Amino acid sequence: MTVAPPPSIATLVAHASGRCPLHVAAGARLVEDLRLDSMDVAGLFIDIENVHGVILAPEVVRSIRTVADLDAAVIAQGRRQP
Repeated sequence: MTVAPPPSIATLVAHASGRCPLHVAAGARLVEDLRLDSMDVAGLFIDIENVHGVILAPEVVRSIRTVADLDAAVIAQGRRQP
């Protein structure tokens, strides 16, 4: 049995923003460019916890602006690797 790898952070962000994953660039800002509101962001962090097993500290969350920032924070916290 083959286990599929978990969705990427960009895929989770795309889902939260209602966009195609191909249209979510690493440099895209979560709020300004992708128009995520507070409920979208909360759902995104819940998805990250459920899929990748990572809970980000509040001080880390406050520093995240872009998709790349979020990906780096999840990796730094020990994202499960496929």
